[in-house]
Amino acid sequence: MKRFVLCALGIASITCLQAQEDTISAERPSESQSPNLVSKGYLQFEAGIRKEGSGHDYILFHPRSTVRYGLSKKLELRLELDAADEKTYSKQEAAYGLQPIQVGFKTPLLEENAWVPKTTLLVMAGIPTLAAHAYQVPHVFPLVRLLMENKLTDNLELDYNAGTEWDGESTNPRWMFSIEPQLNVGRHWQVFVEAYGRWQQGHGAEHVIDAGLGYYISRNVKLDLIAGKGLSHEAPDYFMATGISFRFRP
Repeated sequence: MKRFVLCALGIASITCLQAQEDTISAERPSESQSPNLVSKGYLQFEAGIRKEGSGHDYILFHPRSTVRYGLSKKLELRLELDAADEKTYSKQEAAYGLQPIQVGFKTPLLEENAWVPKTTLLVMAGIPTLAAHAYQVPHVFPLVRLLMENKLTDNLELDYNAGTEWDGESTNPRWMFSIEPQLNVGRHWQVFVEAYGRWQQGHGAEHVIDAGLGYYISRNVKLDLIAGKGLSHEAPDYFMATGISFRFRP
């Protein structure tokens, strides 16, 4: 009887620990990225297909992928790999191959306190030579963002980002912002809308709106779908994407 009670308590403890562990926090498919880090010791993969089009021209990313590893509670390591298939019929041009690999990290800065948002620093750097010939660029291109989040209710949160990035071709930075309310519907569904923009000296501003949803197959697996429309000449006419995110402890 004593052994039975101890076993029951052990099983209950494991169940409680599993229940308390957070659900996977994925950054795809929207532009806004979450301030949440991957849990320590977990490896997380996020991959999907994305198509952007303007007129008859388009670019297809397959895959668009991110690998994230929780090195500690304060540090997440990251690797981004995108392969692109680009068709520019207006100029009779085409390109295909791996875009420059990007490496970086995330680290928390502030915990949420009243209206002070949870804030995380994201730093990435694109390596110009680690790419197919068609996509190699002359300069290393960094990206720096502040990722912020406010919990408005138990099921509603507001994510927003601000930062700067380079494209590897020009030394002028490109500034960006994004804002995205997210609503959890039941245990498995998440819906969101988003607006984001970019601007760079000497170029017109890019403004985009989109909407999408996520479906949690389990605590560690999430599917997603998104579609968006450009609001300015610099933005694509449209884009759509779908993918999957999952994590495990190696």
